[in-house]
Amino acid sequence: MKKYFLQSKIWTSLYIVTLILNYILILFSVLFYRGGSPLIEPVLLISQGILTIINCIVSRNQIQFAILAANLLASTIVANIVATLLYYHNISADDGTLLVGRWEVIIGCIYVAIISGIALLIKNLILKLIHK
Repeated sequence: MKKYFLQSKIWTSLYIVTLILNYILILFSVLFYRGGSPLIEPVLLISQGILTIINCIVSRNQIQFAILAANLLASTIVANIVATLLYYHNISADDGTLLVGRWEVIIGCIYVAIISGIALLIKNLILKLIHK
């Protein structure tokens, strides 16, 4: 019983750390916004893929994965908005910057939804094969 409690406590801590780790995208946006889209978008796309894999590994069921994926989606939206506003206020104050930023938010949302869906399908397939 004590071993199970310890494993559960460790897993809960890992889950909370993963939940917070999903918001590292905002830090990347603040650090790399000066490079504009050619720098920030590849960093965000690679980070989103890595975070989706981590979310898939850490989650025990579909609900936990959905919570982690929703946090990653929220982080993606905030990170793209923060990068756009910082770039707009500090580097290029034109309407094109805001238009590009709007498309970055839309593309980021679609990307996170697709890779999260693929990860969920793969996880379900693996679980079905294990329980067969």
